[in-house]
Amino acid sequence: MSRHAFVAVPEGQIHYQTAGAGEPVLLLHQTFLSSEEYSEVIPLLAQHFMVLAPDTLGYGYSTKPPAPFQIADYARSMLHFLDELGVERTSVAGHHTGACIAVELASACPERIDRLVLSGCPCFTQPEDGIKWSSDATYQPILPAADGSHLMKVWAMALDRYTHRRLDLAMKYVLEYFMAGDRVEEGHWAAFLYDTRSRLPLIENPTLVLCGDQDFFYRDVDTVRALVPNSRASIIPGGTNHAPRLRADEWAANVIAFLSRS
Repeated sequence: MSRHAFVAVPEGQIHYQTAGAGEPVLLLHQTFLSSEEYSEVIPLLAQHFMVLAPDTLGYGYSTKPPAPFQIADYARSMLHFLDELGVERTSVAGHHTGACIAVELASACPERIDRLVLSGCPCFTQPEDGIKWSSDATYQPILPAADGSHLMKVWAMALDRYTHRRLDLAMKYVLEYFMAGDRVEEGHWAAFLYDTRSRLPLIENPTLVLCGDQDFFYRDVDTVRALVPNSRASIIPGGTNHAPRLRADEWAANVIAFLSRS
């Protein structure tokens, strides 16, 4: 069972889950979820590593950042998080937005990172593509309505994301959405506007490019793999945008195998 705690960093309070012992691995979740995205992954990884799974600022139980963050800001807050815990060097596994933050950590501070797992990492061909995604109606906040219709909109979105109709996971999705409030989409916007393509070639760390073949960003796997010098790819058949939740065993097995390589 994981332990829950808070750490104060200059940008606010970061809530995190931790379990296991040994070499650390930092898990970074996608927007607009929280460390709960890894609730089924954490006990599997904790058999081999010390797992650190924070809620990025603005999500889960972490405080809202003072202003909208860019990916570099999220990465800096994660370095402060590691500093407060006394972790000088760690492996990092990030999914979607978390993958973007992981890219920035590894490209900006390679000395702080051991191995890197980029799961469902977006890599837009042109900056204009990211701008289009960030302005798309799909990625605008669903605001409260007096008749409660916003509740059904988010519930319908949750059921659409979880094609296996895991009602327990859909419920978590809805709760995480509303916990983020009217700033729920800021992490998405930051990820869409992040210039992943120019940062990937700067990564020196051994890297696993992991993705489900039903993930939005499966299309980008070959590009990410080609841009990161010391990398390899692994595909989860049938894995979706929510592979860490829906395919936890396979996702964790890939991460464990890669981080355990000599």
